[in-house]
Amino acid sequence: SSIGLKEGSLDLQRGGEKALQLGALTVDEVRVNLASHHATVRGIALKDGHIRVARDDKGAIDLLDAFKAAAPTEGAAPDDAARVTATPAWHYRVEKLDLAGFDAAFSDAAVAPAAQLSVKDIALSVTGISDDWRLAVPVKASFSAASGGKFEAQGTLVPATPAADIAVKLTDLAIMPAQPYLSSVAQ
Repeated sequence: SSIGLKEGSLDLQRGGEKALQLGALTVDEVRVNLASHHATVRGIALKDGHIRVARDDKGAIDLLDAFKAAAPTEGAAPDDAARVTATPAWHYRVEKLDLAGFDAAFSDAAVAPAAQLSVKDIALSVTGISDDWRLAVPVKASFSAASGGKFEAQGTLVPATPAADIAVKLTDLAIMPAQPYLSSVAQ
């Protein structure tokens, strides 16, 4: 069995702009074993989304700030925290995570001149995600830049470490949108 959601959005507290829109979310075949504290999901698919992220001149990122604002404060429920430590840890595995048909717009006022970047046709596929972050995870990602060109990456990464073995392919990718970042290091 599967669970599906369509046309959702996350509204930022500042300005009411939609930072994240999601066309569809599907979760396939969820298996939970309460006795052994194991949960397995065969697949999670996110489709047709839009992400808008802005960094202000002080370096604050609006999307991260929105998630921080929604997170519970520490110490809000000390009784719940005590119960959590007394129970065995849960283990999880997501066989496959797919993201497809996304586009994103980034604005960055922390660099001079301010940067505006847009990408489309964002795709990401990750297999074998689990609570054991020491295991290598196969990853495949791609996007097209609105200003021209394509980015593709494929390989493995180890979430618990900075270890990764990723092959990257850039095709006709325009450098001009990266100029605000390159100007500080290029002569």
